[in-house]
Amino acid sequence: MRASSLSRGIRYLIVFAPLTLLAASSFANDDTARFFGTWKATTSVNGQSVTIISVHDSNGYKNYIQTPNGDVSAGTGSFAATNGKWSSNAAYPNNGGTYHFIDDDTVVATNSAGQTVTWARQKGAAAALKIVAAPAVLPDSYYPGKFPASYKSTLEGSRKLWMKDAVVVHVEVEGSYGIPTAWFRFDLYSPSTGNFATHVVGGPMDGQSTLSFIQPINRSRLGDPLPPDLTVDLPDAIASLRKAGFRGGLGVIRLDMSGASGTKPLPAWSIRVGGKTPAFPPVFVNAQTGKFIPVNRMMDPVPGSDAELKEIWDRLLKRNQPQGKTPGHLEPWECVALLQQGYLGCF
Repeated sequence: MRASSLSRGIRYLIVFAPLTLLAASSFANDDTARFFGTWKATTSVNGQSVTIISVHDSNGYKNYIQTPNGDVSAGTGSFAATNGKWSSNAAYPNNGGTYHFIDDDTVVATNSAGQTVTWARQKGAAAALKIVAAPAVLPDSYYPGKFPASYKSTLEGSRKLWMKDAVVVHVEVEGSYGIPTAWFRFDLYSPSTGNFATHVVGGPMDGQSTLSFIQPINRSRLGDPLPPDLTVDLPDAIASLRKAGFRGGLGVIRLDMSGASGTKPLPAWSIRVGGKTPAFPPVFVNAQTGKFIPVNRMMDPVPGSDAELKEIWDRLLKRNQPQGKTPGHLEPWECVALLQQGYLGCF
């Protein structure tokens, strides 16, 4: 997951980072060197088959995702294996687990989340890599769908199993290159207790929840809770961008209640332009109607953004265009600037 357009903020989790090399073992010695070599495993992520190649040596591991065009780097790190347990400096759940060798060329491994994979050692020509760069723009199919159903089940489940007054205050799309799809992270809040929870739908940590606490003084900074009736799916929001003429990559994608000072907050997908700095405002798509919302309705000006946007808007709007038409042959960020102004398209 990217020198890609998930610029980010979408967080760079390296799934199966330590090759997910893990599971029970009876060996009572240091097996780190026994892992030296090239290993391959195929597993299922979000219902799609993913082939992972992991190269181990004295420096640790290097992971790659096998794609039709070649092998894409998916992270590097430290690795150690002793007495049937392995460890790495990767993020949870790939920071440790167990392993056992069936023979010198086959190892069964399980990570901290209980995900088990069988790895096969590659030799000769099979061990050769065809390393290619990650694509600059991720395909739209990378982003998760079925949001309305996921949102409803997360909210209902949290109220039933966690806190009766649970509300969702923030949704973020997360991902990592090498996994064929991204996933949703829901941030929930209990007004009566001040407790905070995070629930993941999709991806390598699907269904996992974490709990934490916030100080009462910070409650007002959480923002307004999202309403229970959100109906616009993320693929539909992205499709509306494409239909409007935007052909560029996508940056950080979030769903919050947003509104400029003195306005009523609205639930909206905020989709940033890949490659632009955080000072460049996102496109807002209403999560209840699917319509674009002008940026000056949804947020106060971001320091540093005014000059760039004014230059784009002035240049585009001063062109002599037929009435009702918008300039063609635009750069992606120029198209976004027009949508932010309230134009319906930028073909």
